[in-house]
Amino acid sequence: MKIIKRLRNAPKPGNLREKRPIISRRFIIAISVIYSLLIIATAAAFHISVRKNAAILRDALATLGQELLLRRIEGHVSHLRSVSASTQGEIREALRSNPTAHADLFAVIIFTKTSDENYFRIADTIIFNRDLKLELPRSAVVREKKEISYLKRGLLQPAVDPDIYAQGSYSWQNVFYPYELGRRKAVLQFMATAAHTREIIENYGEGSEKTRRFMAIFILFLVFAVIVLSVLFVQNYSLLIRNLSRYMKKAAEGDLDVALHPADDVELNQLALSFNTLIEELKDKTARGQEATVQTGPSPAQETPEPEGPGTIFSTGVALLKENRLDEAIAIFTTMTIIKPNGFGSYFNLGVARAKKREYDAALSMFEKAREINPSYEVTASYIEKIKRLREPDE
Repeated sequence: MKIIKRLRNAPKPGNLREKRPIISRRFIIAISVIYSLLIIATAAAFHISVRKNAAILRDALATLGQELLLRRIEGHVSHLRSVSASTQGEIREALRSNPTAHADLFAVIIFTKTSDENYFRIADTIIFNRDLKLELPRSAVVREKKEISYLKRGLLQPAVDPDIYAQGSYSWQNVFYPYELGRRKAVLQFMATAAHTREIIENYGEGSEKTRRFMAIFILFLVFAVIVLSVLFVQNYSLLIRNLSRYMKKAAEGDLDVALHPADDVELNQLALSFNTLIEELKDKTARGQEATVQTGPSPAQETPEPEGPGTIFSTGVALLKENRLDEAIAIFTTMTIIKPNGFGSYFNLGVARAKKREYDAALSMFEKAREINPSYEVTASYIEKIKRLREPDE
């Protein structure tokens, strides 16, 4: 019978304290929290990675475009030198007469050196698009506030600021180029259009933002699913255990009109089916009118302890023991030790059954447990002595 096989493989009563299940409500909740934290950590790592990739792409686009940008600016500088523009007015006229400058540039600012190498004077501002608002009064002394002074570098060699600046729909990069106004050193700041580069970065940023939003929604869904499934499992587990405990108590009192409903979980479903099978077998034994008689020794003629009143289950186990159906009797009395851990008769009859099967170590353990529960029953001590003598040849 399936229930007998399952109960036979159950932990022996003497080892119940050594092996305990780890599944509990707290365990399930802890696992749920751990999985949720792992999912959130993965999402955070993905978010950080996307942000870093966006910054890398932005820097790479700005850096890779520097050479092309410098070539464009060198063309304008070559044009200025070709027309020998050496004054502010000549530079203004040469740039305004160059159609390419109107397409490539938003403005050109002319800086001259002051006595302090960190400060520059605005000599002139040439704006090609009047919609661009630049509050740079002529003759004002300014200093670049950035950590790297590209304006200062521009005195010695061409320098490209990798940052992209924007005002309204306009976006540009600054290129600083050394130039001479007569005998004075000057720096020309070319505000070159960077619309294409900005468009690429914005498109990538929008795509990254959509991906981050999707991942955030997906992660929230996963966390919600883990929590819901954990709650459902805990509720189902707790309900089945409560029903099992209540029905076992009823069965111990002789009420066999009980049954557990199958569960969706495979293991819990097996537990419910095993319990139902046990109840059906007990009903079958009761229907055949087996009388309750306690069998208490390794041979047919023994003294018997009084049953402690667990009802039909205990009586059925006694009947099976009397018929020498030892495995079935052991399964019944093992179940009784779970229902009633301090039941003297269950341990005593387990000792008898184990002794009949010549499992002397197990029989001795059961008799000793029975003696601990009821030390006044003298027959138990005599059986312990018999088992020890029977065990000596094996030792």
